[in-house]
Amino acid sequence: MTQQYLTQEQHDLLEARLNQGQAEWLDFVEQAKSHITQGRDLNDPEVRQMAWQWRSDIRSFVADDLQLYEALIQLYQQEGAEAASWGTLDAPTLEYILKAVALLSVREEMVGFSWDRLTPETSEVMRRGQEAMRELHLNFFGTEGLILGLLTVETTPAAQALKNQHVYLVIAQNLIDDWLAKCTVSATDIPAEIPFTPRTYRVLQLTAEEANQQGNKQITPQHLLLGILQEGETTGGGLAMQVLRECKVDCDLLRQQLNSV
Repeated sequence: MTQQYLTQEQHDLLEARLNQGQAEWLDFVEQAKSHITQGRDLNDPEVRQMAWQWRSDIRSFVADDLQLYEALIQLYQQEGAEAASWGTLDAPTLEYILKAVALLSVREEMVGFSWDRLTPETSEVMRRGQEAMRELHLNFFGTEGLILGLLTVETTPAAQALKNQHVYLVIAQNLIDDWLAKCTVSATDIPAEIPFTPRTYRVLQLTAEEANQQGNKQITPQHLLLGILQEGETTGGGLAMQVLRECKVDCDLLRQQLNSV
């Protein structure tokens, strides 16, 4: 049946990728079904994270090949979700996922934050933040993940500005490890993509606003750190701000240094 929509080469490629990532894919589908069973709102942070993961995984699945993506969409439209997913996904679950993706895209457009706007350095900061949370045995990505990611990518102006005020990775890691010791979980309870907390989403929105105010289309690590500072001013901040306070950071001076880059 798929030969009506895909070339043999496309079919073999997709089947190989699906088999290669089958365990992760099935975990993702179960997570989506769990959200449905729990009646989670489409605006729930974990549902938004799921939508972002879906969008990212689909692009990776087709390797940004637009023709392959369009062929897959045609297969879905004509034959349904089960056929398009090789029997691994039912129509109601896919409908829920696609609604979440649509709302996420609208939300990103409204707040100005889009993953496509991240510079390679900022993307690396986010990736390293995920790794840091996993190493600490945590199944949520709070602002502590952002500060650890910023400190891990040492070559950026943001990391240098933190270092100038004596904020070091090992200090931040030890502080966060102590503060969140009771929140750790087993490795099996940590998802492939660790979901952001609501506070982290708020920081990301403020990060986009900082970039917009400076007339920058791309979001740099400096904007990310400015977002942390701004969120800390309005709500007191999360653990990222606690790290800065513990290290006696002069936030006004830090902001000046970041804005001068």
